[in-house]
Amino acid sequence: MENTYFLISILGPICLIFSLSTLIYVKVWQKVLDSWLKNHLLLLPLMYMELIFGVLIVYFHNVWVWDLKTLIVTILGWDMVLESSLYFLFPGSFIKWALKIGKTTAVLVIGGLIGTAIGLYFCYLAHYETIVTAIQGVLQ
Repeated sequence: MENTYFLISILGPICLIFSLSTLIYVKVWQKVLDSWLKNHLLLLPLMYMELIFGVLIVYFHNVWVWDLKTLIVTILGWDMVLESSLYFLFPGSFIKWALKIGKTTAVLVIGGLIGTAIGLYFCYLAHYETIVTAIQGVLQ
């Protein structure tokens, strides 16, 4: 359970910032995805980091229990491992196919909304007590 709260306190702000950026700057992210389509080797450093962080999450938090926050963290870890592994195992065909789908406005907006919801949920869980204590201190 400690690992879960540690991970959601890190993943929450990351998901929130990245997802809000995706929602606010859809056209910019489409241009970024277009540049990755032209040269998918630009993704190499990102995929190395994603594989490392995904393996770390899976190693320290491979917990399959029916608890929403725990399940989301585990699924995110496995998603990172799967996505980066597919990049390294099928560098041309899979990546180009995924980037073509990923650059559509609908996919960016739906992904941004889901990521924002996850980020808000994680931030709420990770920082709820701190926020309540601060508000109570101001009100007294």
